[in-house]
Amino acid sequence: MNTAFLLSDYLTELRRTLAGVLQHGRTVRLGEVQLITEQLNTAVALAQEVEEENRILEHRLSAGRDDLRNRKAAADITDVASGDNVTAFRLPHFPNN
Repeated sequence: MNTAFLLSDYLTELRRTLAGVLQHGRTVRLGEVQLITEQLNTAVALAQEVEEENRILEHRLSAGRDDLRNRKAAADITDVASGDNVTAFRLPHFPNN
């Protein structure tokens, strides 16, 4: 994410704009409504970008945890298959009926 365009900066600017425009007894002009709409649209776009980046990062973290878990399981299987700690048991013999 480009830190020059932080969502909090746009929301702070929007709050300032709204505070200046929405005063008791004051008529809101079309240009002011358009400015507020543009600022809201920008804030929404930035929020969507942040959410998408969070989804991507969460997916990568999840994949990394799964990979680590799989490597640990593979190492455990390798330890068992090495024969160092494996005990062989004879299969019981059952007579055929």
